[in-house]
Amino acid sequence: MSRFNPQPKEGPKPKKTPKPLKRSAIKKKFKVSGERDTFESVLDELSDMEECKCFVCGIPIAVVTHCNFSHILNKKNYPAFRNNPDNIKILCHSIVSRINEKTGLPTNGCHSDFDTKPRSELTHEMWNKVFELEIDLKEEYNSLTDL
Repeated sequence: MSRFNPQPKEGPKPKKTPKPLKRSAIKKKFKVSGERDTFESVLDELSDMEECKCFVCGIPIAVVTHCNFSHILNKKNYPAFRNNPDNIKILCHSIVSRINEKTGLPTNGCHSDFDTKPRSELTHEMWNKVFELEIDLKEEYNSLTDL
């Protein structure tokens, strides 16, 4: 048998007001940056006979995707060079960690290393041409903005 409870039951709890669903902007218009055309022009510069290789380590790239294109000078600080073909290089991009044949060091791909690692860690001589190109592009950019 149940025990006698002198306190009456409170009634049903009030319903919560439903929150509106979070929706993505379905009709959002994206601004066309023109990078696609620039990427295509960079690929067109490679001859049909020439094998596509990483600019830094020289590893052959079988399938080039948008993940392989890297801006040497970033797009935020150097917006005028966003679509400059000299500023865009093809770098290897690997999700799975692997060993680089030239250096013997583990890497996630040159693109990933260039974007995420501090410059103090990119000490191998294969990075020198990237840093030299970066200096040249900065000088060119500064000469354009000084006008």
